[in-house]
Amino acid sequence: MDRAQVDQQVREVVAEHLGLALDGVDLDARVENLANSLELGMMVIAMERHFGVEFDDSALGRVRILRDVADLVDRALA
Repeated sequence: MDRAQVDQQVREVVAEHLGLALDGVDLDARVENLANSLELGMMVIAMERHFGVEFDDSALGRVRILRDVADLVDRALA
């Protein structure tokens, strides 16, 4: 899967999980502005299931924007 596909699928998972329109999901959006901590935790689980990966908790602690999530996915799939 190339990076453009990862970015698109991250946006799709976020949109579906948080009930947002796809065009309203920006990879430069700060994660804390998108949802509360419980919703974010559930979104991480949805990402892991969707991509078949598992994120390291310390790496998740460094996530600030959705693009950081896409970076984690991209590295996990490499």
